[in-house]
Amino acid sequence: MIEFYFLLALTIKHAFADFFLQSMRPFANKRQLLGRGLLHYMDHALCTAFVAVFFLNTWTAVVAAAVFDFVAHCAIDYSKNHLCGRLKITQADKLYWRIQAGDQMLHYITGAVIVYYASVFQLLG
Repeated sequence: MIEFYFLLALTIKHAFADFFLQSMRPFANKRQLLGRGLLHYMDHALCTAFVAVFFLNTWTAVVAAAVFDFVAHCAIDYSKNHLCGRLKITQADKLYWRIQAGDQMLHYITGAVIVYYASVFQLLG
């Protein structure tokens, strides 16, 4: 049952960091690996660490979850934005929203992977 609550908390964390926190900052060009996008990815890492403290039983696991989320967010967001830029896809295009759906699915899978490995390696509790 703890796996369910951990995944739920990570999903809520994702919405908070992706929509609420991101809305409080100036636009970040995520087609650049360095820049304001890093603040957004750091938001995710820090929020993941905050959530993980309540579910994982070692500090190493908390840091690993945060780092994994940071790297995954960099890769997913950079790839999405680079693809949309190269193909000149904007929010006005239907294809953008299909790509955005895939982006969000990959972010949810990131949370599921964190919970899976925490469970497999008995890091919950």
